[in-house]
Amino acid sequence: MKYAIDQNSYEMWFTMEGDKSFMPRKKIDISGVQHGMPPARVYIFSNVLYPESNRINPAPLDLLVFLNKAATIGFYGDHANKIVYHRSPKPDYGAEVMCCPNRYVFDAGKASIPRDFIDTLKKSYDWDYPIEDGKIRCMTTGYMVVKYLQHLYPEREIVLVNFGYGVEKSTYRCPWHNWKFEADDLKQFRHLHLEEGRK
Repeated sequence: MKYAIDQNSYEMWFTMEGDKSFMPRKKIDISGVQHGMPPARVYIFSNVLYPESNRINPAPLDLLVFLNKAATIGFYGDHANKIVYHRSPKPDYGAEVMCCPNRYVFDAGKASIPRDFIDTLKKSYDWDYPIEDGKIRCMTTGYMVVKYLQHLYPEREIVLVNFGYGVEKSTYRCPWHNWKFEADDLKQFRHLHLEEGRK
């Protein structure tokens, strides 16, 4: 398979192959033009646990993006194009995963989301959106990653896996996030619900 830099991106995506002591890296191409294949999708997985029997079947060029503790990444060990986005390098946000590269939202120099992008995103975020307890809270990791990947890949379909009001353990149910605004704002994307304990 030929790998090339996706010209729509502002950073290079990498995959690691082979022995961990060597770990050669190749650039990922998600342009989807090889062998007449359809355009690659970007799937973004929440941390919701779900049974392996409910996993999706991504195309070879699709990009799989997992958040923080990457609860379901083990189901996709054979898929080459995958990344984990941690909120920060702190251990409570998840350990590094050797089967794919790690990215950080807040950690300059480690392929993080650029600070100026987050600052711009904060200006468009509805901090006055009503929350049940009346408190305003921070953006979720998932929201920042979705918006950043939309920015990187404007021509790609982004599919959100286990996001939304109807998922019992979704990040939208976390009381320390402004989940009502985020859920409404992210309705523009296609959602897949694989978690069994839906509300």
